[in-house]
Amino acid sequence: MSNANRAGSFPVRGQFDRLRAAATELNNVTVDSSTRGLLVDYGSRAGIDVVTRGGRNVSNLDCDIPMARMNHELAGAETSFISASPALAYISSTLVTAMS
Repeated sequence: MSNANRAGSFPVRGQFDRLRAAATELNNVTVDSSTRGLLVDYGSRAGIDVVTRGGRNVSNLDCDIPMARMNHELAGAETSFISASPALAYISSTLVTAMS
């Protein structure tokens, strides 16, 4: 999904291409995008009822949990949280951008 309030470190098209390349051999994975409406609206149209979110730390959960609750209230969507490996949890797009 596109969020006009957040500027990514990489162009959306480049992110999309990287995801597609990474999922090439995963027959049960589809890479898609939408700029229209909310994530749960897209999920309802596409028949998706589970959202997976990755997080590095508790601060990520502070934002993600209220969103997960709202997604459940709006569309019945469940959210699965996956935490980053402790060995990699310090890496952020801000740090990667600053180092390049």
